[in-house]
Amino acid sequence: MSFPFFCQFANTPLEIGNICNLLFQERERRRQHMILMKQLEGKRRNDDREKRREDVRLERERERERRVEQKKLENEIIAEMRKPVEDMSLPQVATASSSDTPSQESQQQQEEAKRHVLPELPRIPELLLSGEAFANTLMVYEFLHNFGERLGFGK
Repeated sequence: MSFPFFCQFANTPLEIGNICNLLFQERERRRQHMILMKQLEGKRRNDDREKRREDVRLERERERERRVEQKKLENEIIAEMRKPVEDMSLPQVATASSSDTPSQESQQQQEEAKRHVLPELPRIPELLLSGEAFANTLMVYEFLHNFGERLGFGK
């Protein structure tokens, strides 16, 4: 039977047994240490993975909120564009606050419409045409100005 090199320093079989026992304990301690290190590494990787998942979830949630806000803004713009606009009405200044209810807002719009009256303009001096005839003449002039070339009336 051959003994490890350190056994040559032992004088009795009891000392050899103690040394072998110490070696076994050291090997067991190292094995337990490696198991613990692997568990810690696995836990760290798991924590990193969970953190990345949480970050991705939060980013998706933020992106979803941004899309909802963008969609809300687009819907407001579309609703505003769909509202009928009178050609002869003056532009209204938005005085209603966003906290007003729809009925209050419509009342304020009606009041604004009452206040926006077309200004009184003096007649053009020495004009012999009536107001309606002059308006018709201006419409024909604008039509010819815009579409005359297309209709073949050259400039």
